[in-house]
Amino acid sequence: MSKGEDSQEVTPEVVDLRKKFASLYGTFGTDPVLAKQGVIVEYELAKGKKVEFKIKKAGARNQDWKLLYNQLMKPHAEQIEANSITEEDHGKLLSELYAKSVVLDWNGVEDSEGQAVPFTIQNCMELMQFMPELLSNIIADSHDRSNFRHEEMEATAKNS
Repeated sequence: MSKGEDSQEVTPEVVDLRKKFASLYGTFGTDPVLAKQGVIVEYELAKGKKVEFKIKKAGARNQDWKLLYNQLMKPHAEQIEANSITEEDHGKLLSELYAKSVVLDWNGVEDSEGQAVPFTIQNCMELMQFMPELLSNIIADSHDRSNFRHEEMEATAKNS
């Protein structure tokens, strides 16, 4: 039984499939360990400061994301399909989804006194609701497969 790319275990079957589909693996493959354990994405702030978010890969391979997505969106499916959900309500749903299933930690988030704001799911949801452009960046970065590749995969992608 193959564990596939979702698993941390690299079986001989997975190695064979990587070889067989090498031209695509470099572009579309992701490291399942990085996708699950998370990577650091960094954003430049004013005055040369930076903030870091540790994020997991979003999408079907993130079981937490997938289950929570279905749980949160299902009651609103008709509104979403009809494009009648308010921007505020949609933002709340997405903030909850990404705070609970993608963002693992942060560094450099400070209050007006320069004190670190601790990472909690509640603080994360509030931040992303307050700053929808940050939420947009988190969404984009968590779906960007290039963030979840190790150097060997990047080299394969460049050579394909």
